[in-house]
Amino acid sequence: MLQKAVGRQAGTTSTRLRCLACCKETEHLFLWNKNNSSVFRCIECNLGSATKGNFDPELFYVGDYFNGKIREGYADYLGSEPVLRGEFRRIVDFVRQIAPSGTLIEIGAAYGFFLLEAKAHYQVHGVEIAEEAAEFARARGLDVRTGALTRSILEEIGPIDIAVMLDVIEHLEDPKAALELCGEFLRPSGAVILTTPDFDSVLARITGKSWRNMTPPQHLWYFTRDSITRMAAAAGLEVCQISRPWKRVPMSLIVQLISRYTGLELPRSTLTSLSKAGFPVNLFDAMRIVLRKPRTARFAIPA
Repeated sequence: MLQKAVGRQAGTTSTRLRCLACCKETEHLFLWNKNNSSVFRCIECNLGSATKGNFDPELFYVGDYFNGKIREGYADYLGSEPVLRGEFRRIVDFVRQIAPSGTLIEIGAAYGFFLLEAKAHYQVHGVEIAEEAAEFARARGLDVRTGALTRSILEEIGPIDIAVMLDVIEHLEDPKAALELCGEFLRPSGAVILTTPDFDSVLARITGKSWRNMTPPQHLWYFTRDSITRMAAAAGLEVCQISRPWKRVPMSLIVQLISRYTGLELPRSTLTSLSKAGFPVNLFDAMRIVLRKPRTARFAIPA
């Protein structure tokens, strides 16, 4: 796909590709090349997709991704724990409105901060591709497996009530397969709660290739309300709610994003000094989505 796109004029050419959301081959408009990836948009559901190329997530999402040594990562994830856990407490409060107790799994658990907040109310489990982060979570007594979500992991855990993906689904090579797997192991009326950038937001449309979330090949997918609804339906899930809530983020992350756009490189010490301060932000270009497994759905876990 990448080779076909090179040399094309953005927005003027298209190609037929299989769309994960439409579940068929559709016409895809070529948008642009960025970071050695080609970005396309399905003309039927507006799902954006990027070519992966030689990108290896297991080599990219390592300890340095969380400590400021990788430009596209976090400035100081561990140092931001107080701010992050405060935000995660708010998310747990939201999750409890959907299912006040039960078994919860987080896909992309990082250092386990969300699970630490959730474990007072749920039996918690997690998966995390970054070995260092998963080890840190296990050292705090959490059941976090290293790697991607697999059927064998869910078979060991058993029926689940809640699956959580916070800014994760856009990174997955096959997000539809992940939703299908979650849906299979969810109890009837169980839910998947996810957050992801909104490719159809005003900010995304205005800034285009320069959009803060346009970061291929780390982000392989760019969802819209229509595309996530279609993909969820194909996975046997129903969209119950889509919102754009405010989010409290570390000041270090805000300053890092500003420096990325301005080209001003700030000392790492400056960023880490801002890690423990939080600031409420809402650019209205990210979605929080609640997907439900129908109450009448048959529970499909093998005996």
